[in-house]
Amino acid sequence: MSDLLDRGKAMLAGTLRASVSRTVTYRRGPLSVSLAATVGQSEMDLLDAAGAAVRIASRDYLLAAADLVLDGETTEPVRGDRIEDARDGAFEVLSPMQGEPDWRWMAGRRMFRIHVKGVE
Repeated sequence: MSDLLDRGKAMLAGTLRASVSRTVTYRRGPLSVSLAATVGQSEMDLLDAAGAAVRIASRDYLLAAADLVLDGETTEPVRGDRIEDARDGAFEVLSPMQGEPDWRWMAGRRMFRIHVKGVE
């Protein structure tokens, strides 16, 4: 059964990359790499200061973990890294909620779901 699930996760990662991705530049300081990424969205619930429930939508980029290579080494996203998207502008790796991770593994650790915030 795990082989079937593993093949499904690999197929998901490949389909996203081949069908609905765009080329973006991932940048960390002076290092950068062009790679295929899919634009996504995450919704998170939180309580405001008055205790009312608030739903936040976060822009995400989904990309193959194997493609995130900086200075010759595969790496994980780091808060403050930038994603430059020619269609929609520049974004910084940053969770929309304090205490939440800035990124998550997907598809059996084959992909990153990176939360971002728009920057000028």
